[in-house]
Parts: sequence; structure tokens; C-alpha cells
Amino acid sequence: MEQKFGVENLKTVLGWSLSFAKELAGALKDGKFKLFEALGFVDDLMRVTELVAAVPQIKNEIGELSPEELQELREYIEDNFDFAAGTKIEDITGAAFDFITGVTKLIGAFKK
Repeated sequence: MEQKFGVENLKTVLGWSLSFAKELAGALKDGKFKLFEALGFVDDLMRVTELVAAVPQIKNEIGELSPEELQELREYIEDNFDFAAGTKIEDITGAAFDFITGVTKLIGAFKK
């Protein structure tokens, strides 16, 4: 029997992806990227391994979310991140999971 990945773990993945994007947006806001700003990404990057291992489960879980679980993810995003007015939570969620999938593909492409 396949183990469910769970909404809490989906929040972890969303949190990582959205936090990384938020830090990058902040670092690029002034058009310059400073070495000390890169240090803010270290904690995020250290968690990539666990997220990469979970991507197949994440994709399965997303497709099986109930309306209540989707609402819980929406509330998590709204409570923890400040997006521009009119930004659809579904678009944010989709982009965040696409980001994780892209990172996974890139990591897998390197020779071991």
C-alpha cells in the first residue's frame, strides 16, 4: 500500500519553494546579487535532497487532494506569503511544484 505524502508535507515543499523564490526576488530587487545574500539560500539548499526524493509522492498526492485539503494549502500560502493582489493561489501552487520538479530534473541530469 502506498503511503500518503500528506498535506503537512506538501506545506513543507511549498514553503521551501516559495521561501526560496521570495529570497531570490528580494536579492534581485536592487539589480545586484551580493555574496552575503547567497548565504540566505544555504539552509534552503540543504533541504533539496529530501524534497527530491519525495517528488513522485508529491505529484500523486496533489492529484488526490480533497477540496478541504486544497483550502488548507490556500490558507497556508495566504497566511505565510504576501503576493500581489489578483495573484491566483492555484497559479502560485502550480509554479511552486513545477519549480521543485525542475530542480529534481536538473539534479538528476548530473553525473553521479
